[in-house]
Amino acid sequence: MTWKERMYAGLGEFLRSMDIDAIEVTNFEDRTEYGGYCDTCAYETTVCDLTYRDSKGKVGTWTYYGSFAELVQSIS
Repeated sequence: MTWKERMYAGLGEFLRSMDIDAIEVTNFEDRTEYGGYCDTCAYETTVCDLTYRDSKGKVGTWTYYGSFAELVQSIS
């Protein structure tokens, strides 16, 4: 089993521990999300999108609000 396969398996277990019907994690992507309406209230945050397939074959996405490092700490 490759590192990527082990990582996706761990992410799947993490999602299932939160009662999300994730049979298989198929993709992982981190990105910066921007928000706010003006210079004084603008913000940016790092999020991680996990794409998974559920028991009915449907594809879903769950977003973790934090960095990749924080996500790894959550599943270890």
